Amino acid sequence: MKAIEDEKAAYAEKFKAKDVVYEKPSGEFHSLETLQKSCPEGVDPAAKQDYLSPDDFQLAFGMDKVEFDSMKKWKSKDLKKKVNLF
Repeated sequence: MKAIEDEKAAYAEKFKAKDVVYEKPSGEFHSLETLQKSCPEGVDPAAKQDYLSPDDFQLAFGMDKVEFDSMKKWKSKDLKKKVNLF
């Protein structure tokens, strides 16, 4: 039980920005165009890529989310800038 609470706390910390806690995307996807133009309510501005569907993600980045998440932070940040998600 403690491990689950620790995991929840770590997850909440990951998605915290300016005292706002963002929930993990739960099947709610937004189009690439929408995320490039704005930040819909409930979307973590620092993790817009997490709200792309798998197909849109592949089109935008030329890789899947697993490969993207395994990249060094600076490299993924550069890619997000190239597709206007930063």
